[in-house]
Amino acid sequence: MPTPQSQDISNCLSAAFDTVNGTSPGSWSLCYNSNQNTLSLSATVTTPDSVLEPAPKLVSTIDTKGLSDMITFIYQVNLQMQKKVKNSNSAGNNG
Repeated sequence: MPTPQSQDISNCLSAAFDTVNGTSPGSWSLCYNSNQNTLSLSATVTTPDSVLEPAPKLVSTIDTKGLSDMITFIYQVNLQMQKKVKNSNSAGNNG
């Protein structure tokens, strides 16, 4: 799913979650800290209760092995998605 707007990916990539009942329940971000050489995935979840309290922020630090696994996974997903698009386009042209 494309992000809602262009992102500056020099340090972070982020987007809001898909809307539920007309509002977004929070956002996610993937950030690289060049000083610490770390990659972190975080999610901020907002609920009607969090209007008065700060929304919880969940963070996971990703090491180089985890990053390699993510790259492999995303590459494989990309290939499958492209294959399905190509197959659906071929099926549409044969009818």
